[in-house]
Amino acid sequence: PAAEQEVILDLMKFMRRPEQQVLTWKAFIGPSIKAATLDRAPADIQTLVREHWRPEYTDMEKKYRIVAQLPVKDLIAAMDRWDREVGAQRIKKF
Repeated sequence: PAAEQEVILDLMKFMRRPEQQVLTWKAFIGPSIKAATLDRAPADIQTLVREHWRPEYTDMEKKYRIVAQLPVKDLIAAMDRWDREVGAQRIKKF
């Protein structure tokens, strides 16, 4: 449905804003956009990251090549199978 797609795209645009991306420092090794630098993150996140950050994290994206887990068609098939066979079973239990 076009209306749902529009809402999802608006949400994705919102989530890609630097002020939202800086909140992701707490969840994993940095945000997905370069404008979301640690100095723009809230103080509690800055403290947490500084406590746990390792020097080798800084150059990981340059040092290691990023490779998809599977070719696109295989990844889509695997995710579809997960949704049907595993995810659907979890929903029925709740």
